[in-house]
Amino acid sequence: MSDSYLLAVFIGGTVIITMFAAMMTIFLIVQKHRQNRTRMERQQTDFATKSSMMSSRIELQEQALEFVAQEIHDNLGQVLSFSCLQLADIRNSVPESDLRGRLSNNLDVTRKAVRELRMLSHNLSGRLVEQRPLNEVVESELERIRSFCPMECKLTVTGADIELPPETRLLIFRIVQEALQNVVKHSEAKSVAIRMNYGHRLFTLKLSDDGKGINNTENEANRSLGMTNMRQRARLMKGDLLVSSNEGRGTLITLNIPSR
Repeated sequence: MSDSYLLAVFIGGTVIITMFAAMMTIFLIVQKHRQNRTRMERQQTDFATKSSMMSSRIELQEQALEFVAQEIHDNLGQVLSFSCLQLADIRNSVPESDLRGRLSNNLDVTRKAVRELRMLSHNLSGRLVEQRPLNEVVESELERIRSFCPMECKLTVTGADIELPPETRLLIFRIVQEALQNVVKHSEAKSVAIRMNYGHRLFTLKLSDDGKGINNTENEANRSLGMTNMRQRARLMKGDLLVSSNEGRGTLITLNIPSR
């Protein structure tokens, strides 16, 4: 065989091998792209399913809270209001004495209970919460806590006055309620501070306390129903919720959500 023939065979073989390698590379790239696209579609489907389930679960919780709020307002609140009227009539019908003084004290306590129940009813009702500014309902919840707990509560608001959608305000408020409930029940804190910042693109809420914090054995709290509800609500707003705590040095909860 001549050298030119061998050279032609070598070049032809090289071209075929190169083309085959290129085709295999293209095939693998296409397959990888298809796999990634399938995985992304599956993740999107899973996320949509989980979001729908979370939304349904939270909607059921809101319906339950609405029912409790209505029962407090229509039944318990009215019974106590009627008791106030009766106590006032009895007090006014007796002469000035220790008995009248005790009746006045009982009347004051009952009236205070009526006010607190009315405030609790409003804060449990999602419909009423959505109709009020977020700053107002958060301050109302802090006022309710001050009425029965000797803990300093402070709210600070900064940034632009951006109107968040009603459903977003409700989700944020429920997170605040859950976090404050944990502080009151478990932290042994003397003070709690809430700082809300309205940014042009990001709304940030920081809730901090000076309580005992969460130690290693209490890290299960991160997986508790309350914490799970808070994180689910944050995800529904396409945001994130971070918890930072050191034993003996309090706890900081940070919520970040898009404000646009």
